[in-house]
Amino acid sequence: MVGYGRTWPGAVRTEVSLSHRPGSTGFVSDIARLERFGKPDRNGLALLITNEAGLWMPPKQDDTRDRDFRLHEGRTLPNPLLRGGGDYPANTRNLRGSFSLNWQPHSLQDGPGGEFRQLAVFTERQPSGLMIQS
Repeated sequence: MVGYGRTWPGAVRTEVSLSHRPGSTGFVSDIARLERFGKPDRNGLALLITNEAGLWMPPKQDDTRDRDFRLHEGRTLPNPLLRGGGDYPANTRNLRGSFSLNWQPHSLQDGPGGEFRQLAVFTERQPSGLMIQS
């Protein structure tokens, strides 16, 4: 996953507007991919490390097109996840599991944007013989 947000001195700067929250859509897609391609004897892990507080803080406005994909603290991802109320089917994601989001401190760097947090989402082992349609 690509990093989004501010940087600290000496770091490579990658900045993307969060008006579309590209990190959250990609992260949810990673969870769906882990569920789909998981092997019967293995768990999966989607890990997001970021210094963009807008991803872990509750939204100030809830009537946005990306509301299903929000990753803020304490949220449980809905199923299915629809972008824009379902008017863009290519971005619809269906998750088999139920995922509650619990952000943890990762590191603290000097300067603005120096607080990093991590979000770990574990996918469960799949029953043997389960056929998954994509």
